[in-house]
Amino acid sequence: MFTRLVSRILLFVCVMVLSGCITLVEEGSLGEQKAEVDTLKSEVHRLRDQVTEMRQSLSKIQEELQSENNSHNSEVKDSKSRIDEIERMLKTVEATHDQMKREIVDDLTKKIEKIGTFSGSASNKSQGRFGASRTESKKPERGYEHVVKQGETLTEIASAYNVSPAVVIKANNIAKPNDLKVGQKLFIPE
Repeated sequence: MFTRLVSRILLFVCVMVLSGCITLVEEGSLGEQKAEVDTLKSEVHRLRDQVTEMRQSLSKIQEELQSENNSHNSEVKDSKSRIDEIERMLKTVEATHDQMKREIVDDLTKKIEKIGTFSGSASNKSQGRFGASRTESKKPERGYEHVVKQGETLTEIASAYNVSPAVVIKANNIAKPNDLKVGQKLFIPE
């Protein structure tokens, strides 16, 4: 493209000289004109070399850009692959978690049913004194359910509910009153 421009300028100058619009003789001697033409030729040659170097640099830059683009595409594919693997693992963990949750609920349901049969299948519960649950069972008796804590004695528990230890022993069929277990549930009649 640059070469065409220089060629057109030279053609234009030649036409102007031949048509008489510009006389080279008036401008200077023929030797000077030859020197000027040689200088212009040298400049054109130098510009052609620069254009060649620029094209080579541009080609290198395009190659580097393509290489970077390929590397980036590879990294994106690797990232997508890793994300897909993580999503599969997450689905597996969620499925396992759901299964464990179902198993825990089933296990707790069975244990609650066992506790319900132990306390006489409570149908109505309300909060009583000392955080104990008030229970109305199928039996005519009403009262509270108390969970034995570390260090509590039967006498202390009965006293807290204003009942005698004998009433608690009888209501719970306790054979060894001095052998209460932490977490043991006792029915305390009103």
